[in-house]
Amino acid sequence: MRVVVVASFALSLAACQTTGDRNRFGSNGPAGSATSADYPMTSAEKQLAEDNQIYNETIFGGAATGAVAGALLGALVGFATGDAKNAAIYAGVGAVGGGLVGGLDGYMVAKKQEAARAKVREIQLVTRDVEAENDRIAKSIANMDLVIGQTRTSLEQGRKDFKNGKINAVQAKKTEDRAKRNLTAVDGLISGMETRNKEYTDVSKQLKAQGENTAQLDKQIADARTQIERKKKERDLLAQDLEQGRIG
Repeated sequence: MRVVVVASFALSLAACQTTGDRNRFGSNGPAGSATSADYPMTSAEKQLAEDNQIYNETIFGGAATGAVAGALLGALVGFATGDAKNAAIYAGVGAVGGGLVGGLDGYMVAKKQEAARAKVREIQLVTRDVEAENDRIAKSIANMDLVIGQTRTSLEQGRKDFKNGKINAVQAKKTEDRAKRNLTAVDGLISGMETRNKEYTDVSKQLKAQGENTAQLDKQIADARTQIERKKKERDLLAQDLEQGRIG
């Protein structure tokens, strides 16, 4: 009976992990709020929401499944000791271990199979993936610039109009709320990009451990990291604008 309870708990955790990130900007988040009756989304805001969905998916597609299997196996091992506390500990260890096996190793196995079919080396495929990733990051960042610029302009104009009596406090507050939602969306996208970059860094480390020359791959990964770090500064400017002259 206790095994069933822990198994159900592990499955529930996995369900939360696999759906939680995808729904981070769902009906109650920035993207969903932006499609409410408060205001129509700009094309840049729509693209920001779409980019968030893309970057909330990891390249390690098997991580969640591996974590579930690891948690279940760990729980069973723990219960075999006759101690519920051990079961919880083993379930946690199993989830972490299972996630690593299902994620990084799953990605590497897929690339190995793809490389065999295409008669190329794994590192060529991974480098190609990272190059494509950098192109996506550049486009997403360019769009993020648009959203940040539009939001800062709108915020400044709204506060000016409120000061001059052209709009009331409720209308001005809506402008600030929109800016907050856009800032949250920007934060989410940057976080997703950082996670993706970290995943490719882990892939590079494994390839290096296999004896591959990862210099070109590492340069691509570093270039992406630089782009992301620069964008954090633009994000901070928007955050500062929100903090200054807040209405209500």
